[in-house]
Amino acid sequence: MNIFDHIQGSRNVHMSPIDSVKYHAQLLQTGMVAIDPHTGHVKCWNGGLDYQYFHYDHVLSRRSVGSTLKPFLYTVAMTNKGIKPCDQFQDIPYTIHKGEGDFKNKEPWKPENATKINTTLNYNLYHGLLYSKNSITVKLLKEIGSVEPLRDLFNEVGISKYEKLPNGRLAVPQEPSVSLGAVDITLLQLTAAYTTFANNGVFTKPILIKSIRDKEGKILYKAEISTKTAIKPLYNAIMLDMLINNESGQFSMHLKSQNGGKTGTTDDQCDGWFVGLTPDLVVGIWTGGDDKWIRFIREDVGQGYFTARPVFEKFIKKLEKNKSGIFNPSAKFPAPPEGFKALTNCQKIKTELHPEFLKPKKLPEDSIRSIKIVSDSLLVN
Repeated sequence: MNIFDHIQGSRNVHMSPIDSVKYHAQLLQTGMVAIDPHTGHVKCWNGGLDYQYFHYDHVLSRRSVGSTLKPFLYTVAMTNKGIKPCDQFQDIPYTIHKGEGDFKNKEPWKPENATKINTTLNYNLYHGLLYSKNSITVKLLKEIGSVEPLRDLFNEVGISKYEKLPNGRLAVPQEPSVSLGAVDITLLQLTAAYTTFANNGVFTKPILIKSIRDKEGKILYKAEISTKTAIKPLYNAIMLDMLINNESGQFSMHLKSQNGGKTGTTDDQCDGWFVGLTPDLVVGIWTGGDDKWIRFIREDVGQGYFTARPVFEKFIKKLEKNKSGIFNPSAKFPAPPEGFKALTNCQKIKTELHPEFLKPKKLPEDSIRSIKIVSDSLLVN
């Protein structure tokens, strides 16, 4: 039989049907979509490895999106509660209890950090997002007192709070866990929502078909650009600065283009995410298995930082080398409005290592080996 092959496209092998199913199931899939944040024009759509062997379109498949939704919670915390980006919160476990505030959870909700460790140190919003601390996210949600303002913002950026799944459940539940990405939305919805950050707080609805003409050239259909102001420019500029900070300093991808972004990883490393921003292009990437039960066993290699972020880096670097004019590496994000510098003038430098990471730590030998393997494979590919 013929099976998919990364190098040749396909190859002929002697294999039992069950072994071919196992072989194809273990292949890592990638969905990628790129959108012009100003026009909404979809510039790139990649639904998977190869349509001949894999018909499932992962741009439209529904998955939990992990920490990629945290920037929207941070935005709500600033706009609704007056929390400032330099305000500090302690990295300790927080619980949202049944009956607390306007939350709908029926049991106490006390999520852990991805590392299962709380440092008890203080984090401002820049560091909280950079190191993706679940504890800081829960604390901010407690300050807001309800998940509804977050769901309202989702609704403004194209992620409908009313949309229901075939089983009748809400795609964006009325539960605190939505702040950590426990939703069922598509890569297209997520990427379109991020166009808001790259477009001065204005959400732009994605456009797949610009126009349709008949054989005589008569226009039968012409898409209209649909925009909506979702975030005030000042708070959007702050949030964009945090996303740029995520990809700066020690975490820089060394691109010519201005860029920012956020990673995401779901429970048991089933899904790896990265949404990257440049001034004229927002790129969303998902990586995982065709089926949700396929996952990475180890956290140190299954994170979106390792599985999805490198796709964005290589994609933008190829565009930067392209001489046809389809991409402008010199484009700039909108200049921040008045009041931005005063709010973001944190005492600690935003991009410097948090005290948690200043003391050298001895990693287990198997972790060191796995990190080297991942690094080597990225260089090879």
